[in-house]
Amino acid sequence: MESYWPSLTAAVIAAFIIFYLFPQFTPVILAFFAGAALVYGVYNHYRMFGAEYSMMTWVDAARASAPTVMVGTVIAFTIGYLLFMARSGRSANIPSPSYAPASTATNPATNAISRAINYSSNNSGNSRLPYNERVA
Repeated sequence: MESYWPSLTAAVIAAFIIFYLFPQFTPVILAFFAGAALVYGVYNHYRMFGAEYSMMTWVDAARASAPTVMVGTVIAFTIGYLLFMARSGRSANIPSPSYAPASTATNPATNAISRAINYSSNNSGNSRLPYNERVA
C-alpha cells in the first residue's frame, strides 16, 4: 500500500502558498508565476504525450484545409456583421450634451485666486513694490 503522506504534504504546502502567500504578491509576480506554471505544464504534457503526437494522421489532412477554413470563417463573420448592421436600420441616437452653468464651475478657493489675480492686474504699479511697502 502506498503512503499518502507525500501527496498530503504537497497539498498542504500548496494550500498555504495559495491562500496565504499569493494574495500578498503584486499582479506582476502572480502573472510571472502563472506563466511559469503554464510553460512547465506544456513542457510536461509534451514530454508525456510526445510519442502520440507523431502518430496523429488527421492533423495532416487538417493542415491542408486550414487556410480555406480560416478564410471561410472570416468571410462568414463579415457577412453576418454586415447583415446585422443592415437589419437594425436605426441610426445612432446621440444625445445632445448638457453643460453645467458657469456659476457652478468655481468654488471658494478658485474665487479667491481669481480675485487676487484681478486685484494684482488692476494695481500693477503697486505689485512692483516690495511686500512690506505696498499700500493695503
